[in-house]
Amino acid sequence: MNKSGWFGKSWRAPICNGEDHIETPIGKTCLHCGEIFMADDQGVTDMQGKPMHLECHLRMIVGGVNHIRGTCSCCGGTDDPDPPNVSKREAARLAMIEWEKKIGFPRT
Repeated sequence: MNKSGWFGKSWRAPICNGEDHIETPIGKTCLHCGEIFMADDQGVTDMQGKPMHLECHLRMIVGGVNHIRGTCSCCGGTDDPDPPNVSKREAARLAMIEWEKKIGFPRT
């Protein structure tokens, strides 16, 4: 049985305690967006060892940009959760930026 872990540069979250740090899965694909991991990517693995980019993992938890803004259909609006014409990874990056603005967490 695998256990979850994190990879890349620390983003100052409790998971980034060192003992669960693993090598970046360069060349493998992200469970959420399907893009290949590069050396400077950050992310996590699930309990089966399947890796996700940090932003993709967060997107799966907090929703898309328009969900965070409260303008998607599940919030009573008419927008799709993610902006049109962007890749799944770019939509996840935009959601992470929007979430960090909302909670006041400046990314370094």
